[in-house]
Amino acid sequence: MKGWSCYPIWGIELADNAIGLEKPIFGDATLVTRAYVQTFAPADPVAASMLSGGGVRQALDKSSFAGSAPIERLIDIPPGAFIAVRRSKPEDAVRYAESVRALLTATSVLTSGQGKGFAMTPLPLHWAAVPSYVRLNQAGQLQIDYHMVVNNFIHLQPIRVTHKQLRDSWNSGSTIQGSWTISREHALSKALIGDWGSLSPLRRRVRGAACTLARAMESTDPTLSTLFTVVALESLLKEGASGFAEMAELAACIFEGPNGPADIARLFGNRHKVAHEAISPAGTADHAKEIFAAWALVFLAAMSAEALTSPAQLLEHLRGRVLARRIAKRLRENGRTDLAAEVENEAKQLPKKGPTS
Repeated sequence: MKGWSCYPIWGIELADNAIGLEKPIFGDATLVTRAYVQTFAPADPVAASMLSGGGVRQALDKSSFAGSAPIERLIDIPPGAFIAVRRSKPEDAVRYAESVRALLTATSVLTSGQGKGFAMTPLPLHWAAVPSYVRLNQAGQLQIDYHMVVNNFIHLQPIRVTHKQLRDSWNSGSTIQGSWTISREHALSKALIGDWGSLSPLRRRVRGAACTLARAMESTDPTLSTLFTVVALESLLKEGASGFAEMAELAACIFEGPNGPADIARLFGNRHKVAHEAISPAGTADHAKEIFAAWALVFLAAMSAEALTSPAQLLEHLRGRVLARRIAKRLRENGRTDLAAEVENEAKQLPKKGPTS
């Protein structure tokens, strides 16, 4: 494993097929099983117990720093696999591992239509029922209001895959299970896999947005998740945008269907409430729709990067689409439906030729 760093991932379980690092899926990155990592038998008893699947209980029991930790109350959830990356600098290794996690999450969300992904920390998998308040009502009866703490945006039941399924999907676009595919020809694959220095400025921005959006899904706090989701979109659209109002409008203009713009508008509206009114967003179902819409936006930005190379070019294109929609609306009000459709279709067209790096 010299030169490789491995980072745990939850929500996906890799079947043990003994391939290890011999045939990495992504060239300089791949997935390996916990059993494979365990074969290197670290001398540190704490590390050994964690890799064995014993988790935190055994680690604390074997350590000298735990003190009187209440280990009987801990929940142990061992990772289902590890993301292995080959990078010389630790900071580059973890960034690339996050890119691989973002690709797995993005493709899973976009092909399944469900806002569920994969985590690099086990905290999203812990759940609890905790009291919000306890009080007496007018009849003198005790009332307890409680809420569930659980992250529905991570696969709590791990998806079981094989190394071969992942490799075949990457190389040929075959499905892993259901409709999930991670093909190297996917627009997001071209932004998320490879060295940062080899990407165009727009694809680098897409990679950053995707990694931030994947982290947004790890939080059980709807406020933090909302803020991180908006930050992800902001990293794509802030270049030259006049403010959050224009960013929301630019983001919404990407979508064709009726739901996407409404989901994006609600997301930015919730961000405003959090930032300026200290009001936490509510409703897991609505936020799941917002996350899916955000992934769709990042994906469409990645598709635009086939022809455009800079964030400024993306903003110019989106501003043209916003203006075209306004003109088309007036044309429809005047009965010129055919011309309105022509204006909108023309505004959607990207340049026919351009760098694809």
